[in-house]
Amino acid sequence: MNRAAEHAVPVAKDIFLKAIREMRLSDARAIVSGPADAATEYFQTHTREDLQAAFLPIVRKATADADVTARYKQLAERAGSLSGGFLKPETLDLDGYVTERALDGLFVKLAEEEQRIRQDPLARTTDVLKKVFGRQ
Repeated sequence: MNRAAEHAVPVAKDIFLKAIREMRLSDARAIVSGPADAATEYFQTHTREDLQAAFLPIVRKATADADVTARYKQLAERAGSLSGGFLKPETLDLDGYVTERALDGLFVKLAEEEQRIRQDPLARTTDVLKKVFGRQ
């Protein structure tokens, strides 16, 4: 499952770049003057849906290649039938679960990096970061 998530992460770059290109001036101001996770929240709001759509097929392929999904689905079907309908198929969606956890992990890492950039001048490695966060 970890490998499936790892394979999905590189596609995030283009989605994040699109969100940056579509950023309004008011969004940028809110990020600069906002709380320590303002940029992370912006990206989560503006990219999560696209990231989920991009990650899910990659995760599905990786788990299928590892024969994880077929075995898990067999187990889930048995568990669902034994539960008397208590367990719903959508709650047993392994690929969806892995995708959502990968996205959660991505945004946790993004928040950590954002906090580091805001707090540590040496973490501001580009001229843009130095200019934007140097005035705080």
